[in-house]
Amino acid sequence: MMFRGTYELSLDAKGRLAVPSRFRDDLRKLSGGSMVLTTSVGRDRFLLLYTLDEWEKLEARLSGLSDFNPAERAVKNVLLRNAEDLTLDGNGRFVIPQRHRGFAALEKEVSLVGSGSHFEIWSSAVLASKEEEERKLLDGAFRGVLPRAGNYAGRAPWARPGALFQGGRTPGVFEWLQALLIYRCSFMRLSTASP
Repeated sequence: MMFRGTYELSLDAKGRLAVPSRFRDDLRKLSGGSMVLTTSVGRDRFLLLYTLDEWEKLEARLSGLSDFNPAERAVKNVLLRNAEDLTLDGNGRFVIPQRHRGFAALEKEVSLVGSGSHFEIWSSAVLASKEEEERKLLDGAFRGVLPRAGNYAGRAPWARPGALFQGGRTPGVFEWLQALLIYRCSFMRLSTASP
């Protein structure tokens, strides 16, 4: 199941969030309505919501990270330390614990964002600001990088369109991190290349 789209929702007074009806049956079929909620990794503060099946896949990947590499250990610790088991109630709702609401600055208006294998839960105001920031970043980055990427077509796989995520699937957390590192590396090479 691939989750996509952005849904503007409201938290009730008890911190409950109702999953859009189009996903409720699928969530119940996939994992009996069992889900795992955790916090994001990095400077952006939002929540990650996985079906139990997808969470178990992520846990298997996390167990492969090194405890001796500080960055890998930090990613594993943040995701696992903040993981909370949740279950959909009969009305398709689940309670977001107070500490998670505080982490993501969730108030009444929240955005549930489909991110392929999982959902992200954002404060609607924070997400609007983040989207504006991302659009500005992408406008500038792609204007400067993509026209010159052809200079590396024979030497760098990240310079070829579609080379990172083939097969039409949405990348996971680790693939996005890898793509970010590759982008930074290619940007540094492109910015130091002679015209």
